[in-house]
Amino acid sequence: MNIHFECQRFKPLNSHHLSLSEVESDLVATNLYLERAGKPIAPVVGEFHFSRCPQECWEDEIRKMKAGGVTVISTYLFWILHEEREGEFNFASDRDIRKFLSLCEKNEMLVLLRIGPWCHGEVVYGGFPEFIQERQDKRTSSPEYLEKVRNLYRAYYEQVKDFFYRMAAKWQPERGSSAHVRPLSRATLGTEHAASSGGQPLLHQQRKNRQGNRCRYP
Repeated sequence: MNIHFECQRFKPLNSHHLSLSEVESDLVATNLYLERAGKPIAPVVGEFHFSRCPQECWEDEIRKMKAGGVTVISTYLFWILHEEREGEFNFASDRDIRKFLSLCEKNEMLVLLRIGPWCHGEVVYGGFPEFIQERQDKRTSSPEYLEKVRNLYRAYYEQVKDFFYRMAAKWQPERGSSAHVRPLSRATLGTEHAASSGGQPLLHQQRKNRQGNRCRYP
């Protein structure tokens, strides 16, 4: 069988199709595919909410996902679990995001970290703790509400700051790690854009909040 391709009909490759990066990165979205370190990739993302699983099972679940072909784990940080009472942050036991990320690093699994603040995750109040849920200005551009969010993001940043993505070609192992690439603990824009009371101004403000807490998007 002979197969003929009409090459003149192929789209020209545009390596700057989406210019969303805020830092130098080897993750590139072309108009045809994604690239990492100059090579086309096809990420396979699987959802695993670490805080809903006993931590002694985390590594086994990570390994099973990797064996099944998953290359990126997507997970939530639910506000209601990490700040049930205002100002009292909890990252212990099954809420230990640092331990989860370190296990992903050990198993060379990338992570897409979804930090909300409001979450589509089948969790009560969209993950809001009661002291936020009872506010009339939640999910708006209210300065008072957004200050609560900033405090949350500061706490998240302190937990995950050692795991932000480094370029595969330039990253040097740290802390005695032999892994070549660290987890992609990237803070996504999440689902806050759906807030009917906030719209685009709220999305823009949430992005500024994350920038203010030194979160950057590769």
